[in-house]
Amino acid sequence: MFNGNPLIQYDGSLPIAENPWLPGMIYRLRAHLTPDLAKEMVWVVSGQLMVLCASVLCTKVFASQLGQEQYGRLALGLTLPVLINQFFFGPITTTVVRYYSAYQEAGLLRSLLSVVYRFVGGLTGIFFSVGAVVCLGIARVQGFAWGWIFFSALVYGLLQNAQSLLNGMQVAARRRANAAIHQALDPCSRLLLGGLAILCLGKSAEAAVTGYAVGMTLVLLSQRYWFNRTLPAEEAVRPDQFQSIRATLWNFAKYIILFGCFTWGPLVSDRWGLKIFLGDASVGLYAVVVQLASVPSVVLAGSLHQLVNPIVFQRAGDASDSVRVVAAMRVIRLGVLGMMAWIGFCAMVAAWLGAPILEICSSPAYRSGAPYLPLVVVGLGLMQVGHMLGLIPMIMNDLRLLTVCKIVHSLVAVIINIAGAWLYGVMGIALACIITGVLYVGMMVWNNAGLVRVNGSPDAK
Repeated sequence: MFNGNPLIQYDGSLPIAENPWLPGMIYRLRAHLTPDLAKEMVWVVSGQLMVLCASVLCTKVFASQLGQEQYGRLALGLTLPVLINQFFFGPITTTVVRYYSAYQEAGLLRSLLSVVYRFVGGLTGIFFSVGAVVCLGIARVQGFAWGWIFFSALVYGLLQNAQSLLNGMQVAARRRANAAIHQALDPCSRLLLGGLAILCLGKSAEAAVTGYAVGMTLVLLSQRYWFNRTLPAEEAVRPDQFQSIRATLWNFAKYIILFGCFTWGPLVSDRWGLKIFLGDASVGLYAVVVQLASVPSVVLAGSLHQLVNPIVFQRAGDASDSVRVVAAMRVIRLGVLGMMAWIGFCAMVAAWLGAPILEICSSPAYRSGAPYLPLVVVGLGLMQVGHMLGLIPMIMNDLRLLTVCKIVHSLVAVIINIAGAWLYGVMGIALACIITGVLYVGMMVWNNAGLVRVNGSPDAK
């Protein structure tokens, strides 16, 4: 049971003041900002800056070379990797990252990886076989181009999610250099191999996504090689622990899998809603807006998320020690405050410079998307704030109400997205992004308040 603790000390540093305002904040920052953490921050920021540059170049190259219709088709094809992530690999990655430090402390890291690799390998084979058959059906009904787009997206999605699993474990182990480099290699490989593909095969969505798949193969091979070099060589695999590891992972992952069956809906219903009501060109315009809005709201805000997550899970451990849980919750509070300040600043910049940003980072044809850019920045940023608030039930190993909140939010978000596309087109989708973001943050706050009431306030004296 989580009982709280009035005074926590971090690594022999000054105790954390209970004052929730500026003095307390200064003490918290002093307590957390050690030299090692500063080095980690440098790597995280460097990696995200590389991702930023490569992502903007990807948008510039593919949006300008493919045109709105073909870029819209590319965006629709890439909804398949989102589906793969939400249904299957996302829950696996989240669960493994949650328990990576705990099993590493227990000397069972290789045993954990053995269980995970066997499951992921079998799941990948099943998903590829079923997906290939579905893509053949799409090719027969909609033509070869659409069938190839979705098949290449299937391969790219499986490879990308496998790479994300390895990268998540590198982050969990706080090997920031390796994680930063391979995070940057992801968009760089898309830029180089995707650009080469449209140069050699023609300016089409199917050529671009083929290059994506080839590039991700190379990134995955590199990530697997360097990850294996960091594993403890002296540690033996313990088959006698496999059943216990499976049970622990399943008890946590089952909730994420359950709400993952629903959370993919809001992530793809915006694009498919525009496809149904307005056509591929509108999808292309919105996809460029989302891609550029994702730079501050997902890529750079994600760097803060990436910095905070492993620290939170390491501090929380297996949640059996209330002192460690309190320490983890305070890190989350700092992360939320920092993220909200960053998103507010980026939204103001997008409102002021939206049109030139779109023209410079894509082409003049997308300049009409300027009114939507600050709205999407805020909406995506609110989702990131909600995700960080969602770490609290994760560190407390209580995902029951979180699952309900995510399912309800997903269903409502799909309805709002479809209604927005139908009634107001791209502007309706942009407004829906903010509405669903506010709803998500509100539900996370409500859920966390309930957990604190049941388990005790982290600031209880």
